[in-house]
Amino acid sequence: MRKWIYLVAWMLVFGFLAGCRRDDGDALRVVMNLSEDEWAVMRGQVFPAFEAETGIRVRSFQVGASQLISQLEALVQADRTEIDVFAQDNMSLAALVNRELVYDLTAYEDRISSAVHTNLIEAGRFGQKLLFMPFRPNVQIAYYNRRAFERYDLDPPRTWEELLSVAQRFYAEEQMGRFVFKGYGGAPTATQLYEFILQAGGDPFVLDDAGTIKAFAFLQELGTYFSPESSRAKWDTMNEILARQEGYLGQNWPFGVSVLVEQFGLDFIDTYAGWEGPAGRAHVIGGDVLGIPRNTERLDDALRLIAFLQSQEIQEILVSELGWPSIREDAYGQVAAWQQPHFDAVQDALSHGVFRKNVAWWPAYQQVVVQAYQDIVRRGEDVETTLVRLKQTLEEEKGRFE
Repeated sequence: MRKWIYLVAWMLVFGFLAGCRRDDGDALRVVMNLSEDEWAVMRGQVFPAFEAETGIRVRSFQVGASQLISQLEALVQADRTEIDVFAQDNMSLAALVNRELVYDLTAYEDRISSAVHTNLIEAGRFGQKLLFMPFRPNVQIAYYNRRAFERYDLDPPRTWEELLSVAQRFYAEEQMGRFVFKGYGGAPTATQLYEFILQAGGDPFVLDDAGTIKAFAFLQELGTYFSPESSRAKWDTMNEILARQEGYLGQNWPFGVSVLVEQFGLDFIDTYAGWEGPAGRAHVIGGDVLGIPRNTERLDDALRLIAFLQSQEIQEILVSELGWPSIREDAYGQVAAWQQPHFDAVQDALSHGVFRKNVAWWPAYQQVVVQAYQDIVRRGEDVETTLVRLKQTLEEEKGRFE
């Protein structure tokens, strides 16, 4: 059966591999999962600068997070070396590690600049080995409608208690909830829940511990005052909801600054890092890390590219051109004046950033914790009883991924 799985995987990636080989010559082959605008900067500025500095040609290809795993596995099984450097979502690393598809970079950790945030390095460490390098961190920040807060003489909430009070006040004044929770489902909802659980001192993967129970009990109470738009809120629709002023407060990734403030010209939208719970501050870090396939024949060149991508010069380009948060503390010198307060919020959140534990069964957890949200927060079911029941479901589902 496993032999057939490899055969199918190889057939699926055959077209990609053929594309990699065409006219590659001695090019370093790089795969990432980027938007068209992001590729324009990478291919128009970043890779040409690397080629000019090193004389090493770069060929780059679009590959999604789930595709990368199957492609690397197929390449290893076929003893092919068609990928030299890859960027991968930091929540999709466990499968690469479990299948031994990546190069051990522990010996090269000392090449990482001291300007790189230390906690970002830890995302690439599995056991005692450093298997991935920092590249593109991401962290949710809080967006709020300054005019609405001023109208009711409110300050942005910094604690759970203040968050509840602000949500209640908006509801009382407008007979409608104005706090927007990402309740669409999938990764947006699971990620926001993970953050609340950490802020309560819980272990998200235990599911029925005291902290998780506390988090869901709080969200059940807060949910009374959610904006009706929460049911469709995710990474893209959150911007629309805030722009239409259908919500006055919500969390989203930093790219929303470029959309709301720069593109839409909504200067009444402000940002800050967010709030803390009973156990303190915790902001979930997302984004991509860099890795090298274990069977590359271009290790030295691959390491040179990674170092180049982590350099202050390139990180400044990624910050100023794309609005990406930086892995470095010294990469904000080219930020425009209007962007600075928003990047201050990002840096503040990153300084209290926490990575989600990398587990192969994250898809199962995501489905179960979103069900907990639906049952407890939206339907009002008993918190502890529901979490105990869903913990059993999670235990049954985990086996399909291990």
